[in-house]
Amino acid sequence: IKEAVEDIRTAMKIERPQSADLLTLAARAALQSGRDDEAISFANQVIKMRPCADQAYGYLGGALRRKGNRAAAAEAFGRALRLNSNRRTYRLAFGQELEAIGDTGRAERVYRHGLMVDGEFGDAALNLANLLHRGERYDEALALYRQTQKIMGVKPFLFSNIGALLRKMDRYGEAHQNYRRSLCMVPGDSGALYNLANLYRAEDELDAAVRTYRLALAAQPNHAERHWNLSLALLAAGRLEEGFEEYEWRWKYDDFPSRRRTFTAPLWNGESLEGKTLLLHTEQG
Repeated sequence: IKEAVEDIRTAMKIERPQSADLLTLAARAALQSGRDDEAISFANQVIKMRPCADQAYGYLGGALRRKGNRAAAAEAFGRALRLNSNRRTYRLAFGQELEAIGDTGRAERVYRHGLMVDGEFGDAALNLANLLHRGERYDEALALYRQTQKIMGVKPFLFSNIGALLRKMDRYGEAHQNYRRSLCMVPGDSGALYNLANLYRAEDELDAAVRTYRLALAAQPNHAERHWNLSLALLAAGRLEEGFEEYEWRWKYDDFPSRRRTFTAPLWNGESLEGKTLLLHTEQG
């Protein structure tokens, strides 16, 4: 990529005025090398010259997404898709950005339309299944996961996803079967182990849950959500000292149900309270 970037820089110094084709290459190279502001600048220049340039909108969306401007990224990917509706990557990116800004209804329509025009579009089926899963539309999600399996074939992550869904449907035996299949294909997969640990906790098999959470954390030791769920298993098992130590990870978990409250007074760390006042406040309702 570095050599390509240098070649493009040299060409841009020589070519005056710069062509849309060269600016398109520059936008792509900037995006691939992580120079998002340059990618945005080059892409916008192309769009001024060629308003129907779908690639420029695609590169613009990629740079905006990486900078955290998800709404603008969604708009850019949406324009790219309208200009070239056959490009699968535009549809997936558009749907994902719509989900990121909370427009799940529109994202669902984007994925469904992709499947309607291309019945072998496995990633659209998978994204739609995941969206329905998160929306607690479990029967629909299960049907979409099955459809994804028919398109993509035997994939360990699909067995793991289906297992997680079946757990939420209280179909524990089937969930175990799917996790075993996933882990037979990829032994030690941290995602499948984490899902299996959640199943053990739901079944009140707390010792097994703790062991499995720790196995999942071995591969990703800074995964806050997994530490938080490990803490819940430890606390439920009465292992309070370990449990409360793990529970501190909740503040690093982005989806923790309570926001962290800030106070001017220092946090109590267990020292003597003689002559002091301790403020207790609620968490999680």
